[in-house]
Amino acid sequence: GRTAAFGIRIEYDEAARRAFLTDVIETGPAAGLQRGTELLAIGTTRDTLRSVEDLMAQGGPAAVAVAFGPAQSGVTRWLRYRERGGTIDTRAFT
Repeated sequence: GRTAAFGIRIEYDEAARRAFLTDVIETGPAAGLQRGTELLAIGTTRDTLRSVEDLMAQGGPAAVAVAFGPAQSGVTRWLRYRERGGTIDTRAFT
């Protein structure tokens, strides 16, 4: 897995073009998300969300990492995700 600056570790299923949270730092920006949550899309705004499937097709896990932006304080990204129970949500993380 790889760690993003939002306090999450991501495991990639490259063959299926999917990404799952394998660890969430309780004090990080993504606190409240759970391990096993599937990332569905990433964007700089709600209107610019791009699917993880498309990102993976474009450049694999590296393209997903780039979509998260620079590892610095103050960066905001919108994530669409599917919780383990199946609920899909979209919200901003900074």
